[in-house]
Parts: sequence; structure tokens; C-alpha cells
Amino acid sequence: MRQPDPSVAIDERDAGEATVERTERPGTPVVTEEERDAAPSTSEDVVVLGTPSSTDRTVLGASTTTQAPTTIDCRQVNDARAARPVERCERAVLTTVTTPTTVVTTTTTSRELVTTTTQPRETLITTTTPWTEVFTTTQPRQSCTTTTYATLIDTETTQQTERTRTTTQPTTTTTTVTTAVYGFPRGTEVPTFVSSSDAVTTAAGTPEVTDALVPGTPVVTTGVRPGADEADVECDPIAPIVTAVDGTTRQQVETAVEAAAAIVTVTSAMIDPLVVDTEAPGAPVVTTSVEGNGETCMATPAVAEQRRNRC
Repeated sequence: MRQPDPSVAIDERDAGEATVERTERPGTPVVTEEERDAAPSTSEDVVVLGTPSSTDRTVLGASTTTQAPTTIDCRQVNDARAARPVERCERAVLTTVTTPTTVVTTTTTSRELVTTTTQPRETLITTTTPWTEVFTTTQPRQSCTTTTYATLIDTETTQQTERTRTTTQPTTTTTTVTTAVYGFPRGTEVPTFVSSSDAVTTAAGTPEVTDALVPGTPVVTTGVRPGADEADVECDPIAPIVTAVDGTTRQQVETAVEAAAAIVTVTSAMIDPLVVDTEAPGAPVVTTSVEGNGETCMATPAVAEQRRNRC
């Protein structure tokens, strides 16, 4: 029997198995940029001409020599008042040396080799995002109210009893007398069974006395003793306990490429100038010389004798 005034206790306890959920939490991405060559560089050479300058030189050719008769040292030999002057001259040889010339015009133009090197460039953008494992454990909980009752147990004790019961059993003694008759046939010494008879007599024997224990009338007593406490438990769900634990972290790397400004390098170097020679005929070089041979002759003769020695 439950007793009044139970004790009441309230406690919180786990309600079943906890569940674990795995998720990932992204971290702050780290962005790095690296500029690099996008392709092999290309070069373009351009020759830039400077201001040309010209110089002339004269080249002499092969000379040719011609000779022609002439006179030198002519003197008038007649009267100065004569209508026609008569002159005495020394015979001579006029030597003409003609040398052709060629005017060579050398045009020198300076040249500069300008090399333009273009190196394509690109920007490699790397985004590294850490992702951390998160294990979220959810432990269901409940609030339980335990009402504990003290109990009393009604007892009934039955004490068994026993008594001795004596039993006397009368007996009879039976006596059986068996008479066997044997005979000896003629000529033998071995007895031979002939017949038998029984005589039975009875007489009162000594009685058998037996003592035995048999159940007697039981003794029944009643009482009360404390029993085990009885408890009633009522549970209601409450907010679960949620815990999060970080696990390993992986790195997620994403790359992108964007075009960058190309690097253009211009170098220049002087190279051999462009030299062009043009030729044009020049004025020939003519030199003359006169050499007398000592003979005289008459220029513009007036008489026959003079005409015979005409120059």
C-alpha cells in the first residue's frame, strides 16, 4: 500500500542517442594576384633612316692624246703699213691630252635598327578559401519528475505444524508344510519322486506398529512491514544540448586568368649606313702643250716664194 506524502524530484536527462551532423564552414578567402608571361614574346625590327649626306669625287678615266701642227712665235715681217700683214712663224706640234672624268656622288644615309619587343602578360588570380569540417552533436534532453512513494506490505505468516500418527497393523502367520514321497524302484538305488502334499495352518501374528508425522493445523499470524519504494516517472522533452566541434580544414583553390598590359620594350642600335654611289659624266680634263721644232714658215704669204713655205 502506497503511503501519503511522496517525495518529488525533478531532473534532466538524456533522451535517446545523440545525432551527429557533418557540415562545412567557409572561412575568409585569400586572394592573391600574380602577373606572369602569357605567351612567348614577339619582336619587330624597323630600320629608321636618318638624314642623308652626299659627297662628290671625280674619277679620271683613260686619257687620249692627239697632236696637230701649229705655229708659235709669229712675227710680222713686212711693212706694218702693208694692207696684208705677212708673218713668219715657227712650226710646232700642238699636243692635246683629253682625260674623261666621272663624278661619283656617294650618298650616305645613317640607319638605326629599332627593335620593339612585345611581351604579352596576364594576371593569375588565385582565390584560396578554407573550409572547416563542423560536427554538430544534438543530444535530445527531457525533464523527468519522479514521485516516490513509501509502501507498507501486509504480511500473513502461516506456521505449519505436524503431529505423530501411530498405526497398528494386525498380522497373520501362515505355516505351509510340504511332504514329498520318494520311492526306490526295484534294482535301483536312486530315489524317484512319487508325490507331494501341503498342509497349511494359520495363526495370529505380532501386529506392526508404525509412527508417522502428518501435517497438523497451521498457525496463521498477520502483520505489516515496510515495502520497496514505488516511483512514478513522468518525462517531458526540453531543449536539446547542441555542441559543435571543428574537424579538419581543407583548402579550396580557384584560379582565374585576366589579361594584363603587355610589356613593350623598345631598343635601338646604329647599324651600317646605307651607302649608294651614283655616277655621272664630268667635264673632261684637257691639257695642251705646244713644242716648236725649229722650222719656220710663212703665215699669210704674199708672194710665191712665201707661199711655198706656207705654214
